[in-house]
Amino acid sequence: GLNLINVDFNSKIKTSKKSNFELSFRKSITEFLETPTYQNYSDKVFQNTTVSNFDTSEIVNFSSKKEFSFYDITAQYHQKINDNNEFYIDFITISNNLDVTQSKFENNLSISKESSLEQQTFGGSILYKRNWNSKNKTDLSGFASFYKINSENQSIVSSQIFNQENDVFDLGLRLQNTHFLNE
Repeated sequence: GLNLINVDFNSKIKTSKKSNFELSFRKSITEFLETPTYQNYSDKVFQNTTVSNFDTSEIVNFSSKKEFSFYDITAQYHQKINDNNEFYIDFITISNNLDVTQSKFENNLSISKESSLEQQTFGGSILYKRNWNSKNKTDLSGFASFYKINSENQSIVSSQIFNQENDVFDLGLRLQNTHFLNE
């Protein structure tokens, strides 16, 4: 599909009688085409952005050029082994990038500063389901996720540069058994 911010794709493919593969993809078009929809969205996000010079307590007049892009991909494989056993594998990745160039005139000179933000997320999981009988079932699952952010913010009113880096890695394992009691 196509809209005024991104293109997307979604497909579910039956690979056999008992298995299927599902894939979804979304990618921004904002780096190629700046539509009125995207411009309204961008204006709303940045509508209350002001820059103040703390030394003089004055608001600094500046112009901004923003470039934003994103994509995300999800995939899932499902296998029904038999009537009592199922297996799933899931994967996701997300990427967001924002580059902002701010410019101002000061003492008849043009001053420009560039700031950027990059976020990456990766995740995956595995799930095995076992139905022992009509009253007892077990789920065994594991997952991993990784999140990374890198940013640099250059102040338009000073020589200050703020860098941020953060990485988060998470692993998990879960065993759940459900037993239904007679009433």
